[in-house]
Amino acid sequence: MRRLFVLGMVVGLIGMGGFVRDARAGATVDLLFVGQNGTAIAATNTVTAAIGDTLTMAIMMRNDQTLTVAVYSTRYDLDGDNELDVLSQFQWGGLPINKQASDFFAPVGPFSPTTATFVGSFQGSTTNFALPRVLPAAGGAFAGGYQMGTVTWKVNAGVNNDGADIISGILNKGVDAFGDGGFNSLTAVLFRSATVNFIPEPGTASLLGLGLVGLVLMGRRSRS
Repeated sequence: MRRLFVLGMVVGLIGMGGFVRDARAGATVDLLFVGQNGTAIAATNTVTAAIGDTLTMAIMMRNDQTLTVAVYSTRYDLDGDNELDVLSQFQWGGLPINKQASDFFAPVGPFSPTTATFVGSFQGSTTNFALPRVLPAAGGAFAGGYQMGTVTWKVNAGVNNDGADIISGILNKGVDAFGDGGFNSLTAVLFRSATVNFIPEPGTASLLGLGLVGLVLMGRRSRS
């Protein structure tokens, strides 16, 4: 309860500080598939998979200005086709933000809530509000961003090639928020999506091929 109270306090402070705006890009959230069926793959936001495949996703954030708090969520099965199931989800433990490793940018609570179409919220918040210590802007060792979570998905029979299947964003009302080093709300946060495309089973692909051949032959007969 204490952690949730702290998070609520942070979000409230961001709301009060939101009158001061920063024109810079702020932060970017990427949803990147990094593994398929237990084998590492090149990071991508679009993957082709078959029914029963497992997909490992890295929930990444990078920022070009200092942050006091970054809290966001993901949503999936956007069209109601039950294309994906969550097998597991993990939230990072955070990282030290001073040389003495006494202050951290870290979660203040567990995933809450996680439902059949929602995973979140992924969190990072300063543990020292007196200064406050902040997450430094990206650069040098931080150029690649931070992996704030991992989700393992299972591909279901409902999967189809219909566009984005997973989105990120300010989706958990009253909890999700981004605030800079002065507790000002970030208005320019780029949230990216991810897509799972379907590989037809061999039998399905063969039937499709035969159907196309039949259409071609019928066309030739009608012309003759």
